[in-house]
Amino acid sequence: MQKRQHAQESIELSLISLEKADCKRSVQGLQKVQSMYPEDPPGDEALFYLALVTMYCEDHHENAITYLEQLINEYPQSPLLLVAKDEKDRIKGTKSLKEENDNLKEQIDKIKTELYQTKAKYKEILDVIEKAKHPFTSIEQQAKAK
Repeated sequence: MQKRQHAQESIELSLISLEKADCKRSVQGLQKVQSMYPEDPPGDEALFYLALVTMYCEDHHENAITYLEQLINEYPQSPLLLVAKDEKDRIKGTKSLKEENDNLKEQIDKIKTELYQTKAKYKEILDVIEKAKHPFTSIEQQAKAK
């Protein structure tokens, strides 16, 4: 019982570390609890918080999904099971949206580059057209310069 109480206190300290933006300490504390209880509570709770910390604090979608899958597979009787499944689906959806957003940003950057190049070519064409409108002006200017 004392060991379980210590584990619960470690979870609470990990969450306090998280509030102080000390993600590394939070992750370390939660991993310690999970290793102490690899098949029993509060190991499931530690995995759930590990998933949230790695998702929101470190932006590691794959690690978060891995922790949630571990919780789902290793703690089938956990009261966190349904929440873990929902969170896993949500993170996968967020990951897909993030990847789509990144792809769109790349496409926008390519379009901007092409637009810049097209503007430069357009300016060159306008310069050629302007010179063609006044072919003798440039010859006269060259003659005067000599």
